Amino acid sequence: RSQQQQQQQQQQQQQQQQHEAQVRARQEEMERQRHWQQEEEEKQRRRQEQIQTARAQAEAEERAKAAQVSEAISDAPWFYADPQGNIQGPFGGLEMRQWLEAGYFKGDLPISQNRNGQFRALSAIFPNLELAFQPTGPSEEERAKAEAEARAEAEAKRKQEEEEAEARRRAEEEKAQAEAEARAAAEAEAQRLAEEEAQRLAEEERLQAEAEAHAKAVAEAEAHAKA
Repeated sequence: RSQQQQQQQQQQQQQQQQHEAQVRARQEEMERQRHWQQEEEEKQRRRQEQIQTARAQAEAEERAKAAQVSEAISDAPWFYADPQGNIQGPFGGLEMRQWLEAGYFKGDLPISQNRNGQFRALSAIFPNLELAFQPTGPSEEERAKAEAEARAEAEAKRKQEEEEAEARRRAEEEKAQAEAEARAAAEAEAQRLAEEEAQRLAEEERLQAEAEAHAKAVAEAEAHAKA
């Protein structure tokens, strides 16, 4: 009978050990899945940030290109090269237009809004002379303002992306900490249950041993009395 109880106790211990091993295996699998999910989320976040950064840079470049296109015909002063090749100016657009209307300028007059830049024929810049020297793009002040706004917008977007990335990082850390605490609590609970089970089995074994000893003592006493 005692041997049977020992076998039962061993079976219970084996079952308890198997249960604990299964719990640990599930926890390890959950941990691997969590790490894999975090890595995938981090990769996706980085891809999104790269796409957003590239889009912001492309938009800024497009705005810069648009500003450069309008630079040739702004409200900046003009210069022209006289027949001797001397650079004259600067002159306002209104003044240059008055001279054109008065017949002082011909279509082949070399003009530019940059003294040290490229001079091109008046008719090449203004195919329609009725629109000559009229700004078709933003002024230098407006262009500078637009460029400053574009830079500020790109900087604000970059800062926002950094703040969002930092917020995601903190959230992931808090999540990982909470999961670690939950795992620790689960392990502590499993350990407590295992200890309780071991104590219960030990108590059962002690009570059984006492019962067997008592039964043996009674049997011996009865045998002695009969003798």
